[in-house]
Amino acid sequence: MTASGAIVITGATGWIGRTLLEHLALKLSPLDFARRVRAFASRDGSLRLSNQRSIAVRPLSLLPEFAESEAIDSLLHAAFLTPDRCDEIGLDAYLEINCSITRHVCESLRFRTSARVVLFSSGAAALADVSPRQLVDGSPLQCYGQLKLQEERFLCALNPTLVLRIYGLTGRFMREPSRYALGDFLCHASRKEPIVIKSPRTVMRGYVAASDLSALSWEWLQSSDEAPSVPLEALVETVDLLSLAEMISSIYNLHSVRFSIDSALPPDVYSASPERFLALLQRYGLIPTSLEQQIRDTYAGIKPQPFC
Repeated sequence: MTASGAIVITGATGWIGRTLLEHLALKLSPLDFARRVRAFASRDGSLRLSNQRSIAVRPLSLLPEFAESEAIDSLLHAAFLTPDRCDEIGLDAYLEINCSITRHVCESLRFRTSARVVLFSSGAAALADVSPRQLVDGSPLQCYGQLKLQEERFLCALNPTLVLRIYGLTGRFMREPSRYALGDFLCHASRKEPIVIKSPRTVMRGYVAASDLSALSWEWLQSSDEAPSVPLEALVETVDLLSLAEMISSIYNLHSVRFSIDSALPPDVYSASPERFLALLQRYGLIPTSLEQQIRDTYAGIKPQPFC
């Protein structure tokens, strides 16, 4: 598919957004990148990419105004407050900010109904779809899942939309790594400390590299393929955290993992089948990033921060 209009990225300063910008900087000529790629986030600013190229970042609230005046071919939507922010700012503010993000994106798409959209959603939306609950009565993860499920439905009703539901993410632009099990483990590795698993139960997580999401998104946007009729569970491999910690310890020559897991407790599983996601990668000739390489890529972003 040949296109010449704008490629819009929301959440451009975040984990996925930064990865998308780096990928586009490789795929597009410097002239095309400057002419077509537009970055939006919570506020004004600029980003310097690894090739020393810079890009201006605009407030997401200006996206509808931009869409009204500029042709948009593609929109990669990665802006949203994650569940951990709910406790920080309170439920009311959390709901208001996330609903406004969805509203700005939907308003912009009403001007550009032919634009192809990639929505980076969450496995929490799948949980909400199976077990719907009222937002005000749920945990932050339940609230997040309901909001993402609602956003999925809105965008799919407006435009051709590829929905990618993420469970566990890896990659070098992880922010606040100590908030995530993988990030916490790698912070220990960066300090040459033994990894400590705090959960008393077996924890299973499905992981995908942000670079795989970026590559797949770009290939789909450039194709004439229709969007899958249902959201895609975006993961490559499911692993228990003890095995993950042991793999990291082996790679970085750490002492034995410290843990106390009670096998009698029910496991904490946040994952799904990777079959459909892997099939779509294969369709576009993309090879999924191995778990070991995902670990190494993520560590590359954490290593300069030894006291994270």
